[in-house]
Amino acid sequence: MPACEGGARVPNPPVTGARPSHPFLRARLLTRRLRGVKAWQPAARRRLLNETSLPIREVDSGELRLPPSRIGRADPWKLQQQIRRFGSSKDGMPPILVYEAPNGALEISDGVTRATRIAKLAPGETVPVIVIGRYRRDRPGSACVRDRI
Repeated sequence: MPACEGGARVPNPPVTGARPSHPFLRARLLTRRLRGVKAWQPAARRRLLNETSLPIREVDSGELRLPPSRIGRADPWKLQQQIRRFGSSKDGMPPILVYEAPNGALEISDGVTRATRIAKLAPGETVPVIVIGRYRRDRPGSACVRDRI
């Protein structure tokens, strides 16, 4: 307990389970929580995404940029499995998590295979994305999903 001017001790304010007020702090909290959720736990992933109040945008999947870890393309095996299972449908597809560059480009953090599937089977179709952060500098070397199909 901190002391006041008169020497009296003042209790610390109670810690509540309230979410951070700034949207990007909420996004950081979301990404930390999502790291612990396995890919085979879609219900937990959806619940965490629904907890956030970050706006969902609709963008063309071909315009999304690939991250440095997937600069080549999406995993072919995973892509084939998703095409076989879901086809060109985006019904029930969770939003793709992206970072926004200063020039407005969106780089994928989670969802490269989903974005590639929609760009390949339904060109020009929009997909839901959530911007979870912003980059300080542009990344001019990153390729678009459309370039790697």
